[in-house]
Amino acid sequence: MHFLEANTMVFLVDWNKVQKFTNAMLVIGILCVAVAGPVLNQALSAWPSVPETEMNIPDTSQTNITQAYTFRHTVLSDNQVSLRIQVTGQDSRVYVRIYQAVTFTTLTAPTSTSLQSMVYSVPQFPNTPSGTSTTTFDSNNGRVANIDFGGATSGSTIVYIPGDYVIVVYGDNTTGTGNVRFKLQITTEVVGRVWGRIVNTVGWILVISCGILSMLFWIKKTLEVGR
Repeated sequence: MHFLEANTMVFLVDWNKVQKFTNAMLVIGILCVAVAGPVLNQALSAWPSVPETEMNIPDTSQTNITQAYTFRHTVLSDNQVSLRIQVTGQDSRVYVRIYQAVTFTTLTAPTSTSLQSMVYSVPQFPNTPSGTSTTTFDSNNGRVANIDFGGATSGSTIVYIPGDYVIVVYGDNTTGTGNVRFKLQITTEVVGRVWGRIVNTVGWILVISCGILSMLFWIKKTLEVGR
C-alpha cells in the first residue's frame, strides 16, 4: 500500500505551475514568430559579408584567373547576393562575371562564355536607376554600380536558381600594364534568412507545444468538474 502511494506521488503534477510555464512559453513563441524572426532576417540580410574594401589586383587577371578576385555564393531558394563596386584607379577598367562553381573549376582565364546573367544599375542621383541584365559588367558603363544576382534573370528581373556560383572580378589597365584599383562591398541574404527561419521555427514549436499543454490542462479540468 505504501509502495503504491509513493509511486502515485511521483506522477503528481502541479498544473497551476504548468499553466504559468505554458503561458510564458507561449508569449516567447509568439515574440519569436512575430518579432525576433523577421527582425533577424532583415538586420542580418543587410549586414555586409564583405565590408567595403579597397582591392588592388594586377591587370593580368584578365588572362590568369588565379590573380582575379573571386567570391563563392550559394543560392538557396530566394536569396540573392548584392555587390557595390566603385572603380578608384584612374586608368582602371573592371569587369564582373559569374560562373557556376562546376564551370569555374575548369577555367584558367575568365573568358568562358558559359556565364550567368546578373542585373546591374548605375546610380543617377536624384533619379532612381533602372536595372539592366547582362552577363558581363563593364565599368565603362559606370564607375560606380550596384549588381544583384540570384542565379539568372528574366529581362531585368532576378530569377532564383539554387546552386553554387563564383563571382569573378578582374580588370585591365587602359594605359598599359599595372594594377587595377576598385572598392568592393558584398552583401548576401543567406545569414539573415537562415537565422530568421531558425528563430521562426523555434517560435512555432513553442506555440504548438503550448497549445498541446493547454489542451491537456483543459481536459484535466473537465474531468475534475465531472467527478
